[in-house]
Amino acid sequence: MANKKDGSDIENNSYSEMELFDAIFSKEIDDAKETTSRKSLSLNGKIKDIFIRFSNYIKKGREENASDADIRDIMCRVNIVSGPMQGHCFEIKEEVTFIGRAQDNDIEINDRTLSRRHIKISKKNNKFFIEDLGSHNGLMVDGNHVISFKEIELIDGIVYSIGDSAFSIEKDYIE
Repeated sequence: MANKKDGSDIENNSYSEMELFDAIFSKEIDDAKETTSRKSLSLNGKIKDIFIRFSNYIKKGREENASDADIRDIMCRVNIVSGPMQGHCFEIKEEVTFIGRAQDNDIEINDRTLSRRHIKISKKNNKFFIEDLGSHNGLMVDGNHVISFKEIELIDGIVYSIGDSAFSIEKDYIE
């Protein structure tokens, strides 16, 4: 540990998780070593307690951050990266969005290799999911075929292929 922390400013939240762990761990180990009563927890027991407390601290922080994100509404942008509609972008804000070549879809993609109603994108708890609706040419995720009617979470930066078209998504918070 080149730059040992004493743990006195742990609550300022300027540490990364590892730096925070180092600060808490260093302080607790020093305290454990200075314990005069050997009837107290053994050093190994004390270390285990430290790990449990740190784990709970990190989980609590992640839950608080998640609850902040849940307050803000999120949308998804579908960017067509190849195929007949390459360069087009569509915003998805609704709970359910259908994509296919038929005009009655929320997003109509003029691609003869798509089924009339090819995929469904659903929004649940500020997460987006994609599902192939039993289309003829299916859904591919990074080159791997996805089973029809199985919902999978949409992830930024992944390429999704339907027919001759491919798209990626980017999520953004709605102001």
